[in-house]
Amino acid sequence: MLEEDTWLTAEQCLEFGLCDEVIEANQAVAYSFNEEWAMKFKNVPQQLLQ
Repeated sequence: MLEEDTWLTAEQCLEFGLCDEVIEANQAVAYSFNEEWAMKFKNVPQQLLQ
């Protein structure tokens, strides 16, 4: 998954045991993505690029 630069949803993280629970979503934004930043990664989810 690391070599493929896999992006997971909260539900997938729960399934893989990477978190204990999934809580209600909020509208907080931790970082502003731009094209330059996105080019550093493979398989960036489209919803992060919008």
